[in-house]
Amino acid sequence: MPIQRYSINQHPIEALLTWIKSDEIAIPEIQRPFVWNAAKVRDFIDSLYNGYPVGYLIAWRNPDVRLKDGTQSTGKRILIDGQQRVMALFAALHGEQVVNKNYKRTRISIAFHLGEERFEVANAAIRRDRGWIADVSTVFAPDARIRQLVDDYCEANHVADKYEIDDRMERLRGIRNNSLGVIELNSDLEVETVAEINIAIGALPPEKYFSDLWEQCRNGATRYGGITEADQLQENLAAHCIPEGMDAASVEGYDTFLQGRRELMAAKIRAYYKTL
Repeated sequence: MPIQRYSINQHPIEALLTWIKSDEIAIPEIQRPFVWNAAKVRDFIDSLYNGYPVGYLIAWRNPDVRLKDGTQSTGKRILIDGQQRVMALFAALHGEQVVNKNYKRTRISIAFHLGEERFEVANAAIRRDRGWIADVSTVFAPDARIRQLVDDYCEANHVADKYEIDDRMERLRGIRNNSLGVIELNSDLEVETVAEINIAIGALPPEKYFSDLWEQCRNGATRYGGITEADQLQENLAAHCIPEGMDAASVEGYDTFLQGRRELMAAKIRAYYKTL
């Protein structure tokens, strides 16, 4: 039986943001700049607000990795997979600029409509509309006065019942308490092995990744996790609300996948509550 070379832990988003600000989470040379567009950042924050799963981060603690700024990684978690999600949090919730694929610093502002509970990429029209919080990072600022923000919003929008708006504001701010799963690779792994893991999980289209998984089930040689039986793989996909047909999907079908997964999750939640 293969030896497990990793552990899985849950960490609050607030803790992850603190690690980012203190440089405890570092990006190695084998990673890439921020390539998500603003709409994808919006969808990610929407998923967090609604409590949808957003996948795992993969980290590795090793003192001998050279970082993008030329320093060594002593005492730091090295982000192997999940850079886009972490930087999306950094950009949307902390209001910080990111370095895009053209290596230019850019700002991404995500807006939230408290009345409709809807996220959008901020634009000039949204900034003029008092129904929107034009930049959600203002809610997460250390000096944010939530009660004052609620009072100002209700006054500007002639809202008589502040309780619902207050609940939604607290739910928005509560994103920072959501947990993200972090897979931490053993520190004794060689850098070449970690680089291969990074390439393997980041560079494959869905159909190629699933092709490798099915091959893993056929020959028993583990490459992704410890699943080596076809029935076990099917059960795992169903348990995680992965729509059928993903083994033949392409990158272009991401939006269809996301909608299908949300429908499966909603059905699973309904089924659970019927048992209570």
